[in-house]
Amino acid sequence: MGVNAAYGYADTDVSGQALSEKKAGCQAAYIEGYSQQLGEVITQARQLGLDVPIFAPQDADDSAAFKAGGKALNGVIFAESYVTNSTPASQQFTTEWKKAFPNVEPGSNIESFYECAVVLVKALPTAGPRATPEALKSVIAAMDLQVPSRTLHFTPHRYRRAPPAAHVQTLQRRRAPV
Repeated sequence: MGVNAAYGYADTDVSGQALSEKKAGCQAAYIEGYSQQLGEVITQARQLGLDVPIFAPQDADDSAAFKAGGKALNGVIFAESYVTNSTPASQQFTTEWKKAFPNVEPGSNIESFYECAVVLVKALPTAGPRATPEALKSVIAAMDLQVPSRTLHFTPHRYRRAPPAAHVQTLQRRRAPV
């Protein structure tokens, strides 16, 4: 049984959607949202008695989601490609990040932005100050870069060549590599 219980980004009351999932007898729910919104939506769903396993995007691990959702986020299952402090490189990244930004927890979104910045910072000197988009693409295609979660390899089409990897986690911090 499936239910499409969509809500809009600006919606603050999702009780109808949560209740339709509960009434349909769903065995699990996937709830999409961004950080604070995700915490608020999951809190409403839990308050209305939706006690099935909840799957969510990686933003469920964001500090704003925790602030908004509190204990309602316990047990929520999500997958992300970067897990803070999971490797020596990510431990170093976390330490350096917290020195620079003590009030912002690094997570997969932060790490992804960092990866983009590293790629550009490394590519621009080789491509030159007046590099065309094609020249920059060519430089990036030849790169292999070590970032906190992995080594990035690129194809001529700029797609990362890497084995798929994700960590499936619950917000109670239990991890199972997949």
